[in-house]
Amino acid sequence: MNIGGLPASDATMRSVRPIAAVLAALTFAGVEAASTLPAAASHYRFARIEMVTPAERAALAAVDVRDTRALLHYTARLSHRVWLARATRIDLDRLAELAAQCDLLRVDGIGPSMVEALHRAGVMDTGSLSREVPGPLLGRLRAATKGTSLRYRLPEESTLSWWIHAARRLRPLLDFTPAPRAFESRSRARPERAAARRLPA
Repeated sequence: MNIGGLPASDATMRSVRPIAAVLAALTFAGVEAASTLPAAASHYRFARIEMVTPAERAALAAVDVRDTRALLHYTARLSHRVWLARATRIDLDRLAELAAQCDLLRVDGIGPSMVEALHRAGVMDTGSLSREVPGPLLGRLRAATKGTSLRYRLPEESTLSWWIHAARRLRPLLDFTPAPRAFESRSRARPERAAARRLPA
């Protein structure tokens, strides 16, 4: 046998075979690892989405919360939600609703429109998503988005399967279980100016 156009001795071949086996194993392991990486977050700045109302956006900006990643950090725990409610005059129920929406954005590929579709179908956070079955969930999504533009943005069943498995790999962040209810993209914000205070640690 030749290696690089040169004849190889038996001794050389005996040293090459183990290296080739190791490289093959590493390549296979790399593919397996890539398929089991934790889901990446799809977070957004408020200026680019309609998840929060203009009044909510202004109130949150006053305490330097300007995107969904920061909003999730300051709404996942009750103590932070209470602080944020006092600082922004946004009520606790609304902050909990926003926390659940932001929690779903932790799954790579799920954006604000799909969060709305999932909420309409009763999937409120990554915890509830992790317990779903792709086929039945797709059926509920189709029923829940009938007559809306969301109907034409629904993913394939294989994508739902990936999202469900991705949700199962995520560490739970919310300290509450969101109750299913109708999705409200722009509800209950109070327009009062928020007091600019230092964020809690």
